[in-house]
Amino acid sequence: MKSALALTLITLGLLLPAACDNNNQPPCGSGSTYEPVAMRTLWTINGKRFFLGNEISFDTCLDVNATYASITITGPENYLHTGEILCTAMEYSVSDNKCTPFPQGPYTIQVTLLNSARQPLTQVKTVSTRVYNDGNPPEVREIDFDLDAFFTGFTGTLWYKLLWNGLDCSAADPAVSVVNVALYDEDGAPVGAGAFNGACFAEKTVQNLPTGHYTLRAAGQDDVGAAQYCGEMELQVGAGVTNPLWELNVTGDATACAEFVP
Repeated sequence: MKSALALTLITLGLLLPAACDNNNQPPCGSGSTYEPVAMRTLWTINGKRFFLGNEISFDTCLDVNATYASITITGPENYLHTGEILCTAMEYSVSDNKCTPFPQGPYTIQVTLLNSARQPLTQVKTVSTRVYNDGNPPEVREIDFDLDAFFTGFTGTLWYKLLWNGLDCSAADPAVSVVNVALYDEDGAPVGAGAFNGACFAEKTVQNLPTGHYTLRAAGQDDVGAAQYCGEMELQVGAGVTNPLWELNVTGDATACAEFVP
């Protein structure tokens, strides 16, 4: 009995290598110096802005309720790759290997943002890239999901700070007692929610503004009501509350401030 079992094991030991070594060839990729090629795609939401010296997405995935990003890559020779990653990764990368290198030629990359139930929130965004025959990776592709790409609209919070020749209300010379603020939309129409006329302040928020670009105008009056400072700036309101703090240093010739003061 033991002899029969030993014979069986020896027979299997002789047969298994023959079945797995691909006709005595080494496994694909063994000993290879092949450098994998990566195909990398990045995305932003509502453009970009600078934060702490870095260029980042203007809006976050949280602001637009996006949980996942769905990716489909098609290419030559019926190449097809699909994937899904958390939206907050803000990029997706896929690499080839020695055994299955990327076919050379043009590729199409499609990205869609999804909610927590994996339902689409946006139109499909498409970019093109190419794999070359020199072994270099394709160029990194970037996609921006502007807010028009979403199936729903958004509101956001405007945060702004006013300085007067670089100083706060009381430190300015002359000091600022009364502030007049007006906010205008892209069409030049005044936005009532952004209007303010009252005691000088350092920072202010305006909530639930439709997303988009605005013009902020501000004027500062001294303690006898004379306009001493005036200025304006272009700004952007993104979705949600994670908007940047816009800082306006109000300067200017007081004689030019008439249009700012009610």
